[in-house]
Amino acid sequence: MLLVSALSQMGVEEEIEAQSKRTWGIEDVLMERYKFQRGRAIKGQKRGRALEDQVEELLNSVSCQFVRGGNFRGKNKKTAKADFSIPELVEPKIVIECKGFEATGSKMTDVLGDVEKILEAKSGQMYFFLVTDGLAWLNRLSDLRALVAYHHKGDVDMIFTVASLDQLAQAVGHIVRHEM
Repeated sequence: MLLVSALSQMGVEEEIEAQSKRTWGIEDVLMERYKFQRGRAIKGQKRGRALEDQVEELLNSVSCQFVRGGNFRGKNKKTAKADFSIPELVEPKIVIECKGFEATGSKMTDVLGDVEKILEAKSGQMYFFLVTDGLAWLNRLSDLRALVAYHHKGDVDMIFTVASLDQLAQAVGHIVRHEM
């Protein structure tokens, strides 16, 4: 009863009654669908930025120089977009791409395209780390298997999740201290 009382105080009953009496046209339905999908897209972008923010905080904690965003230049002067390039965009030692998802569909498959572009530009002495998280991978196991296959081939040096970010910090710290 507490929930019903709270919903009643919020005016939910009146809103339901008003919507049930409303005459909906195709334009109204399409506009509501657009608003709903746009809201989900914005939430997805915020989740992705939140993951990038966590990685940025981690990189600051290991005191390394990095560039957030932009196109790095690697092998044969090829370029690709990456979320982080360490220490700079020109022939970085480490490239990190972050992908956080709770959506499904083509956005998930875009991850493979982004990874392949990075691999085309990646030079032999460059580390490539992928940070990903989200429930959508449960619905896109074939794409996840493709990423793991890149890791097994040695193209992607490591795939991290939010739960393993401390391991990313250790890996980046070790490379910065011993190889740069």
